[in-house]
Amino acid sequence: MAILSTIQPIILVAIALGALILALFIWNIILQSNISRIKKSQKELFSGTKAKDLEAVIMEQSKSLKTLDKDIQELFNISNQINALSLRGLHKTGVVRFNPFKDVGGDQSFSLALLNGKDNGIVISSLFTREGTR
Repeated sequence: MAILSTIQPIILVAIALGALILALFIWNIILQSNISRIKKSQKELFSGTKAKDLEAVIMEQSKSLKTLDKDIQELFNISNQINALSLRGLHKTGVVRFNPFKDVGGDQSFSLALLNGKDNGIVISSLFTREGTR
């Protein structure tokens, strides 16, 4: 009886190890199929027969990136020049008509403000009186 009780755990351990070995064997087959599929796609990629040579593709992309970088830098410089020029032009204008004297009829006097992008500019005023316009 004592021998039988010690044999049963050994049988259970052997069955568990057998199941583990079987699971590892199946896992090994799956991994081998994945590796062979990856090797096949690598062979096509690096062979240059069906696909372009990888080094040539990378060099072509590098040249394209350098050209695009130069174009972007040129556009950035042009944008800065346009921005600097736009600050010189007229950005804000305003006209106000008013009547400086109560006895002269109508709003015939005016002030005109012309400002650039930096809020610098000139103000032109005209004052209409009975004696004339100044």
